[in-house]
Amino acid sequence: MIQKIISIPFSILAYLLFFFYLCVFHVLQVVALRFFGYEAHKKSVDGLNFFLLSVVYVLFSSAKIEFKSKLPEGKPLIFVANHQGIFDIMTMGWFLRRYHPKYVSKIELGKNIPSVSFNLRNGHSVLIDRKDPRQALPALKKMGEYIQSTGHSVVIYPEGTRSHDGRPGPFSNNGLKILCKYAPDALVVPITINNSWRIFRYGGSPGWYVRPGVQLHARHYSLDQATGLAAASSRKTHNFTIPTATLDVGLFFDRDTRLFGMPMVQTLEPRVFFADTPYKAQSFLPLYDTSALDFNTALS
Repeated sequence: MIQKIISIPFSILAYLLFFFYLCVFHVLQVVALRFFGYEAHKKSVDGLNFFLLSVVYVLFSSAKIEFKSKLPEGKPLIFVANHQGIFDIMTMGWFLRRYHPKYVSKIELGKNIPSVSFNLRNGHSVLIDRKDPRQALPALKKMGEYIQSTGHSVVIYPEGTRSHDGRPGPFSNNGLKILCKYAPDALVVPITINNSWRIFRYGGSPGWYVRPGVQLHARHYSLDQATGLAAASSRKTHNFTIPTATLDVGLFFDRDTRLFGMPMVQTLEPRVFFADTPYKAQSFLPLYDTSALDFNTALS
């Protein structure tokens, strides 16, 4: 539990840096591709991978790659790897950058994610709809033909999902077979990824949340028949715009336990909620839609 508590502020900083880099390099990618072409776009993606990978050092971790043999450049390569977390992608993207890696990715990543979605849609990667196997065939065929003609490489994770404990899941070899069929000159390079799952060993949402919020309340009053203090004022209309800022912060702690022999999960969820609404005098306005409190009953 102590390690989990210590990890919270560093995790928050890591997430903020991660999102900041995604937003900044999204703009750089668009400019590079639109005005300078593929090579400039690739350099922007290389820079994105470098900065995203640097986030692991905020978490007091590191990343490295070991080559068991020298790989040829200019020849199509198919990197086949297990998958343990999001840092697998930028690690391979940075350390394998000389081989121009493209990705076989799930279709959900192709939209609404700064930098990532743009690169997948415009960087010659392919997006696979895992619910529609028939869509995957032409997409993989296109990728195979692309690396065959350009000498670039492709990264594929045959597990189809991440491992949350480091143990590889079942591999599906259909995608690899299609790539090999349409890229007959490609070399298949197996890669083992180790220990990246530990970065998220407390879960994808590591036991905390921060939810900022802003509200804006706007009201307009037209006092045609004003009374009291409002009647003394020469103004017959009043407008109010009042902001409210909120911050909701919470932690999650849980452990397995037993009660009367039955397995249970014991949780502790401390929470702090802050709200700030600036004061604005409105005492001179009439009380609308109000009445004296009374006692009544209703049957339904």
